[in-house]
Amino acid sequence: MNSLQPGLLPAPADLYQAARFALVVMLTSGIGFLAGARRAETALFTGWGIACLAFVAVGCLTPISLAPVALLLAALGAAGLFWRFRCRAEAQDAMAWRVLALGAPVLLILLSLRTTGYDDFSFWAPNLVALCLNGHFPSLNAPLGASFMPAYPRAVAFSGYATYLLGPDPSPAGIIRLLATGPWWNMLLLLAAAAALANNLRRRFAEAVGPHGAWALAAFGILLQSFLNPGFISKMTLTNMGDSASGSGLAMLTALLFELPGARRGPRIVIEMACTAAAVIFVRQDNLALLFIWAFGAALGLLLWGGAGRWRHLGWLVVAALPALLVWLIWTHYTAVQIPGGAHSLLPLKNWHWAAYPATLRSAGRVLLSKGVYTLLAIGFGVAFLALLVRRKPAGTAERLVLTTTTALVFGNAAFIMFTYLATSFTAVEVRTAVTFWRFLAQTAPAEMVALACLLPLACLGWLKRRAMVAVLCLPAALLPVLLLPTPFTFRTDLRFQVPPFLRIGEDLAGMLPPDAKLLLIDNSDGSGYTAWMIKFGLLELGGAKTFVTLSLAPQLSRGSQASAASFPPGRYVLVTQSQWRPPYIKGYNMRPWHAYLFQSGPSGLVLLKTWPIPRYGRKY
Repeated sequence: MNSLQPGLLPAPADLYQAARFALVVMLTSGIGFLAGARRAETALFTGWGIACLAFVAVGCLTPISLAPVALLLAALGAAGLFWRFRCRAEAQDAMAWRVLALGAPVLLILLSLRTTGYDDFSFWAPNLVALCLNGHFPSLNAPLGASFMPAYPRAVAFSGYATYLLGPDPSPAGIIRLLATGPWWNMLLLLAAAAALANNLRRRFAEAVGPHGAWALAAFGILLQSFLNPGFISKMTLTNMGDSASGSGLAMLTALLFELPGARRGPRIVIEMACTAAAVIFVRQDNLALLFIWAFGAALGLLLWGGAGRWRHLGWLVVAALPALLVWLIWTHYTAVQIPGGAHSLLPLKNWHWAAYPATLRSAGRVLLSKGVYTLLAIGFGVAFLALLVRRKPAGTAERLVLTTTTALVFGNAAFIMFTYLATSFTAVEVRTAVTFWRFLAQTAPAEMVALACLLPLACLGWLKRRAMVAVLCLPAALLPVLLLPTPFTFRTDLRFQVPPFLRIGEDLAGMLPPDAKLLLIDNSDGSGYTAWMIKFGLLELGGAKTFVTLSLAPQLSRGSQASAASFPPGRYVLVTQSQWRPPYIKGYNMRPWHAYLFQSGPSGLVLLKTWPIPRYGRKY
């Protein structure tokens, strides 16, 4: 059970998994090189997108296991690495290696990471575990009851699946360690986006910076994608959730868009954009809207500022969008037939959340006011775009294109999020509090940082001598180590969050309940369902139980509206997690705060079987 408890130093098993994961990253990049990617950071996204295409095509259109597909992709990756080595193109990868070297301390700190995200245990982690153990996507004949949303895409999970295939370990300890591959993958994607940002900066200011300023630009790229990024949330990045991966993908697309007007090798940049978009859309279904908004902004920018080559570049954008659209169509059709109801859906017009929407608008407004830097940055992009339209202020084609695209992405994403709260199947608590508004809004922040780097007026420093310019840019290189020092406490949220006790309760239940038991999990804590999902994951995934589990998020109760012991069917097992913010869920029982209670319903009422203390966490809505 020690494998559940996070620690700062990695165990030998963590190092072994990290070595397998590093091999997966190298082979993924090799696939990208073989497909024509020009640099290491774009090769990672390109190989990832090709893997998504292959897994979706085989997993959704055939009954074949995904393991042979992974083996074929590994062979292609090895061939790509060999080809890259023979080409001796290391100079093009220099910036990526600098970024990786500067980010290495953070990666080393994450070797012993244990995931703590709420959504990790509700569907991201169960989806990954099922993929590893079954080698195929869920279906009507093989449903996935442990997941709240089994129809969610698996792009982030593919890195964990490939790592698992290199050294399968279905034990509870192995499963817990496997969940760290998602955070590692998210962090590597962030560093890849930082390398693309740094390359854009070097392309703009090569003469002013010189060869000695490359390390400073690499540090600047990392800072803009992490500590200086107003949308950077470490507890979201270091999970299996798709928010960080989506943001890094949009950042890479924006960086590639900056290169588009001056691209000499059109097919290569189109391949990179197409594969990156295919990977982003398979992170989650809703990313179709993000990609559509991004493509709309890019097309508008090309029409306004594209010059003589606008129609050729528009054609490249259309071609780049086709693989992503194909992935989305195949997966959407598969889930509609094989996993119905496994994701959020659009509600009929009569069921839209009109009554709660004023509260949603107030909650979203409070978020925007509390995130002042992000809000001011978004307003700045909007003002700059309007000034570009009105004054026709001189600017390069690439800068105008990136500004137009980013402005459309920022405001279009915010509008889309507010629409989803109104018209989709979010819970009443989510709609009223807009609890995920900042999480989804921040997905565009990495792309905003790329755009900011593309628009920074560093040219005004051109009168400085080269050494003075390098001295100015060396400030980020000096600042980065200082910010990295507290990362064990800022990045490693698992060292503060108390996840293992909840997982252990689930494992205890697996040893207590009979195989045919029916269990009702009731979260009477903060209304998020966090406790119940962690316990359910421990019961089904770690304990291996076949128990039929029903999960309930308890409504906000007053003392006069508590549940009666007679309201539960006979023979049903009931587990209630109780916080200090709510009265006892069951009338007549002295349920102490911060405890979990297991009852069994019988002819004479509820019988208390066991009590567990639970950590204090969460918040009162």
